[in-house]
Amino acid sequence: MKHRNSILHELNKIEGLTNQLNFIVNQQQPIEEYRAALERIRESIEQARAYIENEPIGGYELNLEAR
Repeated sequence: MKHRNSILHELNKIEGLTNQLNFIVNQQQPIEEYRAALERIRESIEQARAYIENEPIGGYELNLEAR
């Protein structure tokens, strides 16, 4: 996998942001902070998706798609 480290980085970022969401809720912080964290999560998901879409498709994957 060509972008393994980049994808893992984005997943770690998402994990950290979900922890931040828990903190925001527990501390009863403003909803704007919660929404901003959600937007950063969406951006990380889109970035990870872009990395995955840029990966070459292997023979095994081609066989699965043909089924």
